[in-house]
Amino acid sequence: RGQFRAACLIEPEQGAAGASAYGRYCSICHGDAAIAGALNPDLRHSMLINQPAAMKSVVIDGAFKHNGMVSFAAALTEADVENVRHYIIARANEDKALQ
Repeated sequence: RGQFRAACLIEPEQGAAGASAYGRYCSICHGDAAIAGALNPDLRHSMLINQPAAMKSVVIDGAFKHNGMVSFAAALTEADVENVRHYIIARANEDKALQ
């Protein structure tokens, strides 16, 4: 934890679309407004948000199922995951600007 990793630009439309999907599928474990508690990773600090293929691998392909992160392939498309990624980057950038 500590420094926010995201510093890349996002597409605002994708970030807005991602907020909805994040709220529905991700927030229960990763926190409201992408602010996680003590048990699950705070995605604003994750290196995955700067790697679209890695994010897809985790969310769609279930790469971290051994750690309890199930696949959301039945609920989310690759485009949805990309939108969520943009939302998390936007949240990281917003919080970084407050530091």
